[in-house]
Amino acid sequence: MEAIDNNIETVKLIIKDKHSNLSLENIKLRWANFATQQPKLFDLALSDENCLEKLNVMKLLMKQKDKGYINDYEASVKFGKYMGDKYLPK
Repeated sequence: MEAIDNNIETVKLIIKDKHSNLSLENIKLRWANFATQQPKLFDLALSDENCLEKLNVMKLLMKQKDKGYINDYEASVKFGKYMGDKYLPK
């Protein structure tokens, strides 16, 4: 869980840099190591305004799974429902 928490904190800082009008080039330079280690997450932090919310939902589901409240299938279904509710027209 510590790795997830670290990634979430890093994404928060990247988003903060993005909103502080730091140039994309400077953000890429500043976070080059993270971009290399977690390229998809880095791209999401720059392009998806809901990235943090999604990461927190995933973290919550992982905690529930780790505690035995839900299994992998149930976590997948819950995340799919969350995404559908968020992005599919009603």
